[in-house]
Amino acid sequence: MIVIEKYELSKPFEFEGQTYYEVELNFDAITGEVVEAVQEQFREIYEIKKANLVPEFDKRYQRLIAQIATGLPETFFKQLYGTDYSAIMAMVLNFLT
Repeated sequence: MIVIEKYELSKPFEFEGQTYYEVELNFDAITGEVVEAVQEQFREIYEIKKANLVPEFDKRYQRLIAQIATGLPETFFKQLYGTDYSAIMAMVLNFLT
């Protein structure tokens, strides 16, 4: 059974000619292998050298996970209303912890 969490946006959001009313996050698509690959990607993209950094609490890391869970690009999240962005990142954090 695939579990998809839905987040209803606070107001309609226009992105690349499409109006979004909700965002679906498929956390079943996130395996341990995916989490490790994203962590490696995160450290490379942002040139993070500290081994003691906990990426799960970094919004950039959460966004990378959200991109995989939704299939939406980075620009979608960066242009999203702040309240909705924060709420979706909280959902990702809840999944990760």
